Amino acid sequence: MVEVARLPRSEEFVRGAKSFDAHGLQLSGGDDYELCFCASAEREAELSSIAASCGVTLTRIGHVIKGDLVRVVDSDGVEIKSLAR
Repeated sequence: MVEVARLPRSEEFVRGAKSFDAHGLQLSGGDDYELCFCASAEREAELSSIAASCGVTLTRIGHVIKGDLVRVVDSDGVEIKSLAR
């Protein structure tokens, strides 16, 4: 499940996306070059420490749930989009 409000946004993106569907752009457009990976919650502190020592920022954008779709929810947990895997 992707929590769209947690997706990283640069200041430039925020300024430029005012007249567009910002969430749609974040989910499907552009050259954002971010690495997405899954890790167990138990390893969050370890990963944060490793990232900090490398000067890398990690952003949790959701969690894994059972099912055949990638669900995208707003900040209230209301589904706004489902993407087939």
